[in-house]
Amino acid sequence: MEEQQVQPNIPEQPSIQPEIPQKQGKPAWVIVLIAILSIAVIGGVGYAVYQYYYSVCCSPELPATNENQSNLDPNILPASDDLIDEGWQTYSNSGAGFSIKYPSEWRIGNISDQGVGFGPEEIREDLLWGLLTYNKSEKTVSQIKDSSGSQFSDRKQTEENITVNGLAATKIITTTDQIEDWYSVLIVIDSRDKLFSISNGAITDINLNDMLLEKTGEEYNISFEEFYTSFKFVN
Repeated sequence: MEEQQVQPNIPEQPSIQPEIPQKQGKPAWVIVLIAILSIAVIGGVGYAVYQYYYSVCCSPELPATNENQSNLDPNILPASDDLIDEGWQTYSNSGAGFSIKYPSEWRIGNISDQGVGFGPEEIREDLLWGLLTYNKSEKTVSQIKDSSGSQFSDRKQTEENITVNGLAATKIITTTDQIEDWYSVLIVIDSRDKLFSISNGAITDINLNDMLLEKTGEEYNISFEEFYTSFKFVN
């Protein structure tokens, strides 16, 4: 008989699977801390955006006053006490009861029985700055305003209350699209029984100084504000 080969009985090896570690949740205090930091960051960014938007778009404008109007209006140069003291002289009218300073090299002429005008010697064709005196019984501020630029159908006007050397005054600016360089400024000072209307002759400070430069070859920095802010009452 043939011998039967007996196969050894090898026990089956169990398959070994790598153990996958289970994720553990973060402690509760970590989650709370992250939430607090997130809220702080979002709040800080939101506040910064709000501050920027408010400063650029919504901050209140400064009220226009005699002191800051020159800085806002590119057509009017700021007044300088040094220029008035060094290169200006005083015109006095005891009958009307006022004095005003003007560039010492300018000429003086009568506009009418009610006023006086001032202009550079180099520009003989016209008097540029003027001062008219009205009795309140004959003229009102509204009538003076209506007469400014009345020849233009498209005139635009702005009006504001200012003070000139402590005196109540109205500043009236009139412009027109028909003549780009036509820029009228009237300062109407209200006294007890009179109105004093001070005019820039509808010429901007920039154009005036450019005109003088062309006529004389010299640089000028003359300002209409220096003229009307020198107005004072005299006995």
